[in-house]
Amino acid sequence: MTIKHDTNALGKLVRWDADWYKSLSDDECIVCLSEKQLYIISQAMMPLTWFGTRWQGDITDLDFDLIKSELEYRIAERMTCEKLTALANTIQQMQSQLTYIYNDLYADTATATGFDINTTIINDVYDTSALSALGYVAENCGDTGKDAIYGGVRQLIAYIAQNNLDFLEQVEQSAGNVAEQISTVLAAFPPTNLLALDDIADWTQFIIEELMEEYNATITQELIQETICDLFCIAVQNNCSLDFNDVFNYFIDKLPITISQFVTTWSNLIQFTIIGSFSGNDYFYYMCLFQLAAAGFGQGYLGLATMERYALELRAGTNSPDNDWSIFCTSCPAFTHWELLWDFAWGLGDFEIVSGTQLSDRIEGLDGGDTEIYNVKLNLNDVMNIKRLATFTAANTHIGNGSDDFERYSVFAGVDHTGGEQVVLTASFIAVNGDDLQRCNDSDAADSNALSIRFLGSMTDVNASSKISLKRVRIIAQDNGNGKPVLARWKITQSPCADFS
Repeated sequence: MTIKHDTNALGKLVRWDADWYKSLSDDECIVCLSEKQLYIISQAMMPLTWFGTRWQGDITDLDFDLIKSELEYRIAERMTCEKLTALANTIQQMQSQLTYIYNDLYADTATATGFDINTTIINDVYDTSALSALGYVAENCGDTGKDAIYGGVRQLIAYIAQNNLDFLEQVEQSAGNVAEQISTVLAAFPPTNLLALDDIADWTQFIIEELMEEYNATITQELIQETICDLFCIAVQNNCSLDFNDVFNYFIDKLPITISQFVTTWSNLIQFTIIGSFSGNDYFYYMCLFQLAAAGFGQGYLGLATMERYALELRAGTNSPDNDWSIFCTSCPAFTHWELLWDFAWGLGDFEIVSGTQLSDRIEGLDGGDTEIYNVKLNLNDVMNIKRLATFTAANTHIGNGSDDFERYSVFAGVDHTGGEQVVLTASFIAVNGDDLQRCNDSDAADSNALSIRFLGSMTDVNASSKISLKRVRIIAQDNGNGKPVLARWKITQSPCADFS
């Protein structure tokens, strides 16, 4: 049997209706096609341009080459299964995060880690690495990365600012009823229940008589935008990455409060409002810091989840990139140095003891027979140009002379005190006893390519009561393009010795 083909193909060709085509919308939709299906469609591209045989109706104003090129672009660039898969993965990740947050919100608080307002510090709940993991790192620091990090910071700050307003509104609604106001405050910050009654009353009075009025007078869109740009600029300096160590430190540095007063306990942060002094934008920065501290101590804020909720807001914002940084954040500070402060009352952090003993607020020297010695090292994450080192030490009952009595602070080209040593600061005791002996170099050390730092102190061992200890340190480095340690702060100038107190 022979099958004949109709040679009059013109009457049976597939045609497109121009009138119907023009009646359809330009609304975008997504279709996932296999490679085979894409091939079939691509082969139909050329006939689209044959308006004489393949189109019917009014073809006026139709650019067939443009129609063909737009369709080719959509298939090649937008309707790819890879992009749809990536989108599905993002949705799945967000769903997992939401599930985690939900579980955290409704977890049985009776099984939570114990919280002591007088001893627990934030690092006991969220260590440096945990706060880093909650942050965001852009794939690059071009415009795309900056758009993402700006969107994330914008949403995070908007969320924090709204929480502040929600809290103050709740307190204001119970105006005139002191008992109800105290109850509202306690409910917003669960750890506050553990404070002494006098502290609760004084702190509530501060909120009602000072904080609410001054906060509302201070908060403006300009202040919110300035905060967004400040954190955006810090993130860009970090090669478009931001973690919650940076966020905490930003608000700490904005307040008239030393870092040692903050990174101690919850009760210290409450008591500062009673004995401290505020002005201008301090009220806004305090409320932001206090809110983050409530979450950082693992107790939540306004009944919300802990730090993971804030991380979710940051990450959700990066999924809505925003290039408004090119309008609002055009004058980022020229960061020239970073500065790392550490008090050994907070623990060891990233430091390591080579010789000595960790006590509650210091590293005490180890008895070496004729001498008491402490030797503390810090390995750096990359090559750094260390310029200044400073310490507060303690010493007692030493002779005060001889080769054994000295402080020697150095940097090394290799990790673990290997490679060439460069001494940044050396000093003798000169028969001085005391609990807060400051050592500091106000002039820059020579340029270095350091991978580790050593703080070394040695003292003649007179008797069993002879002691030498390292209490606090400060490290200042010139920016060389290799970033900074996680807990360091970016600076536009070097801090003088007098600022280390």
